[in-house]
Amino acid sequence: SGPLAGSGEADEQEDVRCALVEFDGGSPARKWTLELGRTYEVGRAGGGADIEVDHQSISRRQCSVAVTRADSDLVLVAMDRGSTNGTFVNKERIERGVGFVKKLREVRFLSFGECPNGFRV
Repeated sequence: SGPLAGSGEADEQEDVRCALVEFDGGSPARKWTLELGRTYEVGRAGGGADIEVDHQSISRRQCSVAVTRADSDLVLVAMDRGSTNGTFVNKERIERGVGFVKKLREVRFLSFGECPNGFRV
């Protein structure tokens, strides 16, 4: 145990590796590493969001996403921040301003606005 040793809980969380991957035409295009328990803002490119997507239909503050642990499951937590064109999980639009939680293993893909690219965690 050196100076970087932390609590058992932190060590356990570090074992989990997650990423949001953008797919363009079925091929992986970009990837963002997601730390367990941290919230990331998704928005239009140039708007200063943690995850910027280059498509005109995406709002400057599209949504926030996080991956966290609930009991023994990993879950996706998302909230649409009032976007014009919506945030979708498995092709279902999530309600604006209302937290959305789904087990990560049940999340097939995410999409933002009318962007044709899909995203997977």
